[in-house]
Amino acid sequence: MLGMGPKIYTAEGLPVLGSDGEIPEGLVEQYGSKICPADGFASVFPEHKYLIVETLRRAGFRVGTMFATYCWHCYGINRHVQ
Repeated sequence: MLGMGPKIYTAEGLPVLGSDGEIPEGLVEQYGSKICPADGFASVFPEHKYLIVETLRRAGFRVGTMFATYCWHCYGINRHVQ
């Protein structure tokens, strides 16, 4: 048993990189209410993973990640950092 909560979301409504490869403005303001309280994400692309981590970092989380071709994990190490 992983001990994960039930709030697992898909890529629907997640941020995407701009056509120039730039990070969208207002990540936390626009997407933080979905990303920050989530317990995990499924069926997301590498671009989403990068922006999930960036949103958490900008929201004040300390985040550790592990990327591999077969799996991806994002751990909110400390949700109380401001």
